[in-house]
Amino acid sequence: MPFSSITKSAANDRFKAESIVDTSEIPNSDDWAIEQQGKKRQLKRCFGFWSMLGFAVVNLSTWSAILYVNSYALVNGGPVGLLYGFIFCFAGSMATCASLAELVSMAPTSGGQYHWVAILAPPQYRNFLSWITGWLSVLGWQAFCASCFYLTATFTQAIVVLNHPTYVPTSWRSTLLFYGFLAVSLLFITFTPKLLPKAELVALAIYLLGYVALLVPLIYLSPTKNSPSFVFTDFESLNGWKSDGAAWLIGLLSGIFPFMGYDGPCHMVEEVRNATIVVPWCMVSGVLINGLL
Repeated sequence: MPFSSITKSAANDRFKAESIVDTSEIPNSDDWAIEQQGKKRQLKRCFGFWSMLGFAVVNLSTWSAILYVNSYALVNGGPVGLLYGFIFCFAGSMATCASLAELVSMAPTSGGQYHWVAILAPPQYRNFLSWITGWLSVLGWQAFCASCFYLTATFTQAIVVLNHPTYVPTSWRSTLLFYGFLAVSLLFITFTPKLLPKAELVALAIYLLGYVALLVPLIYLSPTKNSPSFVFTDFESLNGWKSDGAAWLIGLLSGIFPFMGYDGPCHMVEEVRNATIVVPWCMVSGVLINGLL
């Protein structure tokens, strides 16, 4: 028998032998990935790809967020500042998100950034840099959540004013609405966690349909439409900045805020099935979908 036939036959026998494996002995890949980092899963995995995609997309809510903060760019850069600043922030967010997605596929932990810093930083600076990163992440998410509830309360009062012109919005009413929405969210997450995946799917559908419902009236029912030259070339600095560059940088607030929170899914890895694949895909897809919208 030729040597090539012998090696081919041996390879086939080896493949058959390796194919017969007791799958009950194979550890859960999600739990195994966490255990390799010296940790144990504490939460139930109830999120799949679509529910986590809904979480990632709605967590950004770019098109609705930019409606509230576009004034910063319009007075610090004008249409040029708003348009190109958004594209600039979109590209930067995609690049950063891709890096974080790679890290979460490598080391999936709900701690996220502070844990990755502890892994990758030089040993002599590891504890300090991880500590700083952890606190920045905590404070950033607290501020982000507060801003979301504040915007929700403000939008609610704006809707009331549209339907009841005699209504006078006040700060104390905004504060009560703020705490009301916060309490509802807290109670829902605490007592009905199993409904969260379905709620994310519903929120995703409402978010996408709401975009279409807003886009059609703005484009087709608007009484006036600006020229392309106004949209693509008109730069305005109405706040008195001597440097156009400084004005444009300040106007970037309108492009940065709508992309805040794209790392949200990486803090949910212990609740996602097949997290090392699903979470990175949802992070990148969330930024991509919102940026294109």
